[in-house]
Amino acid sequence: MNSRSIENFVESQRLKEALTAWSLLLGPEHVNLDERALALANTATFRTIPRSVAILNPADRDEIAACLRIATSFRIPVYPVSAGHNWGYGSRVPVQSGSVLLSLARMNRILDYNEQLAFITVEPGVTFRHIIQFLQEQNSELLPPLSGASPDASLIGNVLEKGIGKGPYENMAARSFGYEVVLPSGDIVADRPDASEFGPLWQGLLHQSNLGVVTRMSLALAPAPQLRQQGVFLLADSRQLAAAINSLRSPLLRNPSHLQAEMMNPYRYLAQTSQFPYDLLGEERALSREEASRLLQGALGPGPGWVGNATLWADSSDELHLRAGMLRAWLEPLGITVELTAPQPGRLAPVDMTNPLNSAYWRKRQPTTDDLHPDRDGCGVIWITPTLPMLGEAAADFVAWIENAILGYGLEPTISLRFPDGRRIHAVVGLLYDRQDADMEARALRCHETVNDMLRAKGLSPYRLNLLNMEQGAADLQARNPLLTELKQLLDPCGILAPGKYIQAKEEPL
Repeated sequence: MNSRSIENFVESQRLKEALTAWSLLLGPEHVNLDERALALANTATFRTIPRSVAILNPADRDEIAACLRIATSFRIPVYPVSAGHNWGYGSRVPVQSGSVLLSLARMNRILDYNEQLAFITVEPGVTFRHIIQFLQEQNSELLPPLSGASPDASLIGNVLEKGIGKGPYENMAARSFGYEVVLPSGDIVADRPDASEFGPLWQGLLHQSNLGVVTRMSLALAPAPQLRQQGVFLLADSRQLAAAINSLRSPLLRNPSHLQAEMMNPYRYLAQTSQFPYDLLGEERALSREEASRLLQGALGPGPGWVGNATLWADSSDELHLRAGMLRAWLEPLGITVELTAPQPGRLAPVDMTNPLNSAYWRKRQPTTDDLHPDRDGCGVIWITPTLPMLGEAAADFVAWIENAILGYGLEPTISLRFPDGRRIHAVVGLLYDRQDADMEARALRCHETVNDMLRAKGLSPYRLNLLNMEQGAADLQARNPLLTELKQLLDPCGILAPGKYIQAKEEPL
């Protein structure tokens, strides 16, 4: 028996002993070795290599702590996920093969809620859908947190990945507090749930990291404004795109909470509202810019270069009228017409629970249904998320470059631009394809690699990593801030918690 065979045998024995210990702890029904369950857990919206070998389903914080102690004892890597709907970034697939998936979906309780102090406290299995329904049942005057993710995504999971929210929740991570965390050692660290403690704010170390498992978090909720209104505007070309960005910069710097703006290129708008027109095109190729613009003409008028949307919030009709007038004053001198919808109550109207996922089905040939699951349905989705300075000309140059790069691989460059604060632009670039088309997936993966390398060369950092660029991103992070590796070594000396995710360890599990 050679040395590698001996290593494999030892690893196999350690895993068997760990699985036995986990079964005694959780009950065998909560240690899942089913091949079909593992196959789905190891499926993402793009081709992946790493594989989980088992799924653990703990019920509470104490079981998580015990699971991590067992993992450390047997040096088995574990990969925690909340709801597991991290679509476009890697879903539930671990960074390192041979990991055991630590699913937190059973921990789905709303632990606390205070209407007067405007906060909610949840476990990691609580989804956006749960919170929306809960607040509606309470007849709450508070606005539920919303994001562009699936409504069945975990609130905690989204916050920890610095997901982008909507309206007052644009930066949800900044509104979070009261963390309870299980460290890799099994020790538990907890903040006061009322966020009243003195000392350093250490929660940021848990965002986009692998230093602990968050088992409780509170979110400061925003009082629902009395009124909201949508302003839709069409941008003819890159010149108007740059001008609109420059014009909105100052008001967003002054008060970003009263204005949420997003701009979508025609590809992104089409993917959000329809599916690829295979019947019209008659051949397998990417839509040209002109074709994409023409497809929008029926719904939006003369083929626009970009579609803009601004959401206004106010507590009175006079205030809303003033804000709408200001939006028009910022854009209409540039030749950009703003069409305003009728004012609506500020409290959340019934939410379309499937719309955020529609774009994943852009290249699928079968029509979408109410039961959307991109992993299961073979949707190809890879998100690329560079951060840009909020400078109109630079943004327009970036868009022209990345559109050409993606079109060169026979894919549609679906792009939306989000404006969190007047200083930065969060660009969300989607590579959308059909995973059942092997050639299309190969092109998408090559495209991602090329674009990612070029973004690094341009010094444009993503605000969020996917599984495909995690290794390079973690290496860049270590070079930029080696203190994080030292902290990882201190808290996780055996390197068992999500090895390779954002923060590299000095020692990987043996």
